[in-house]
Amino acid sequence: MEKCNILKITFLHLILIHLFRIHLFRIRLILIHKPTSKQQARMSFGKIYLLSKSDIKLHAVASALEVPANDITCLEPGKTRWPQPIGVESFIFCANQRLEPHREAIAASDPSDLFVVVENYLTDDGDSSGVFLITESGLRTTWFEGINVELTWKPKRLATDLVKDSNGWVEGSQRTLGQLLAEQDPEIDSNDWFFAVFMEMSRSTQIKTSVQLAMARARIHNEVKMEEYENFPAAPCTFVDMYSLFTRQDNTKFLLQRMRKVGQLIKYDPSRLDANRVVVGIDSRGNFIGGLFATQIKMNYIPLLKKGKLPTDANRPLVSSAAYTTEYSSGDVIELQPAHFRTGETDVILVDDVVATGGSLLAAISVLNAASKRVTHIVVLNDVEKLRPEWRRKIDQMGIKVYFLL
Repeated sequence: MEKCNILKITFLHLILIHLFRIHLFRIRLILIHKPTSKQQARMSFGKIYLLSKSDIKLHAVASALEVPANDITCLEPGKTRWPQPIGVESFIFCANQRLEPHREAIAASDPSDLFVVVENYLTDDGDSSGVFLITESGLRTTWFEGINVELTWKPKRLATDLVKDSNGWVEGSQRTLGQLLAEQDPEIDSNDWFFAVFMEMSRSTQIKTSVQLAMARARIHNEVKMEEYENFPAAPCTFVDMYSLFTRQDNTKFLLQRMRKVGQLIKYDPSRLDANRVVVGIDSRGNFIGGLFATQIKMNYIPLLKKGKLPTDANRPLVSSAAYTTEYSSGDVIELQPAHFRTGETDVILVDDVVATGGSLLAAISVLNAASKRVTHIVVLNDVEKLRPEWRRKIDQMGIKVYFLL
């Protein structure tokens, strides 16, 4: 009898310890991950689209955005190469594949519409929920590495189902972690296994919190603005002062983080898998941004400069553009020194600061094409919105993807 009482006390003690552990975990989650009241202020959207047919994701996203689930339209996502992403690079690749069938619809959408992609992926020590938020006709993209929950063990079969590329890099798994766990324990639901394993958090809570944090990051993103000057350098121009960003350290820190994120989006874009890329910046402020961008994403950097600024000799001639016109100047010529390129560097990520008419962008593309280089992506801080149709249409016709840092 005494032994039985001891066992009961021990069992109750273990339950209390577990409940206390859950309570501590929830407190830690609130303290570390819960958005502040300022961050929780709702952003207004037109239509909201979720690229998933999962009820768990639907209700988690609806709760995070504080809208009824019926207000969200679920779209059939694109097929991924592997069901279980492993690592952040694999997550980015799979999220892009989810988006692929809907890119035209996104490009034609209203600027107030929101497209959401949620993709869970395994990390070295757990399971994380990554979020893509896409707005403004597909021109603005932000992604967020969500809440990571520690996974102390993984099924042995996971190691045998890994998909690797030619260099041995692990891309993903042929079966999801939920499927493998369900094989190991028939009582586990392969589609909703999270709480059965972790107990401290449900899959829905993980996704909801990740989306809330992604939205908070997006709000911060939208608050980082550049100063504008009317009628400078001449009427009726509106001059956007890039350098005003760097007068605040938190803006600079945010911009560098954003560069790394955009760099990862580009480097793991499924439509551009070759590694022969180089960053090229446009004179003058584009060189400042381009140099920072290349450093953040660990790529080589090459400048395009106005006529007369680059060195040349008989053995290393320059490639020059035709004269082009910008919002406030005409007759400019931009030049490239082909000797700056290393063997094999054929694809270019073109960087500039603020796009107005797109004259310098188009001139830069023509110079690079003349040097047998292909522009695959354009990265800019921002643009003059009222002039966007003038340059965007031409860039889209070339099949070049555009990413905005702000």
